[in-house]
Amino acid sequence: MRKIAIGYDDFAKLRKNNCFYVDKTWFIKEWWENFDFATLITRPRRFGKTMTISMLEHFFSIEYAGCGELFEGLSIWEEEKYQQLQGTYPVISISFANIKEPDYEMTYYRIRQVLMKQYQKNSFLLESKVLSKAEKEYFEQMSYNMSRMDAPMALYQLSDYLYRYYGKKVIILLDEYDTPMQEAYVHGFWDELVCFTRSLFNSFGKTVEVEEDMIHNVIIMSGSSPAYIFMFMSAMIQNGMKHGLSKEDATAMAGQAVLGSAKMLLETGIDPETLKRNVCSPKGSTIEAVLSFEKDGLYEMVDRAMDACFNRSVEMS
Repeated sequence: MRKIAIGYDDFAKLRKNNCFYVDKTWFIKEWWENFDFATLITRPRRFGKTMTISMLEHFFSIEYAGCGELFEGLSIWEEEKYQQLQGTYPVISISFANIKEPDYEMTYYRIRQVLMKQYQKNSFLLESKVLSKAEKEYFEQMSYNMSRMDAPMALYQLSDYLYRYYGKKVIILLDEYDTPMQEAYVHGFWDELVCFTRSLFNSFGKTVEVEEDMIHNVIIMSGSSPAYIFMFMSAMIQNGMKHGLSKEDATAMAGQAVLGSAKMLLETGIDPETLKRNVCSPKGSTIEAVLSFEKDGLYEMVDRAMDACFNRSVEMS
């Protein structure tokens, strides 16, 4: 008989003890196929964020290779390709849930403890051949008294070592990152902690600081937007195939077009409308496509879709 458990935040313990579990494993497929570089999960308290992160760790982490029985009977296990995916990626999973200190120095010390434990957990890297002598010395210095220069780069360096060891990009799961931020706001060391946290996150991602009431804007612009781009790329690929290209060639061309365009936008600082005009010549082929998009209401279509995403985000919060 299944038991109703209270207070569990460990996916494996919940499953092994035959407790009731609301199946959220389809999130694995949804997240994996979005190809997000970074995903921010914003949900109310007690919604199950920590359990979801634990579920992701047990599904992807090499540490849990061969633990597919945890997912038997759940929706993600219905697809063979996901059965093959279980336990095949290096994962760094950390939580700041217990970092509730009254000043910056204590908070910074506790964060360093969390980072140090990750290096201890992966100390097998010191016995491998992927690290140089200098890197092994750096690794051994990553203790609770790691330097202020090294601490912000700790996750980046460890993920790089794991990537070189396993030959796969590392999945970083960060839970309760906002807990020390709340304490910093209450106790008056917000600016100091924001500076460190921004450096830590920038080492393996990209941070943009916004007010709390702007979080739904972040979701529609960053969290959900890969799906929009993939839809546009899919349409490009289908058209290329219609005109005789192979799927492989069409996919490569569409991918490079999006990659190059994004790089130009970010590196030049020129607004996208100007960039669009710069690549169009009068009476050329590009301008014909642009005029067709405008006639069919592309801008209005995107506006409506993003409004729908925004409204749904608000409803779910």
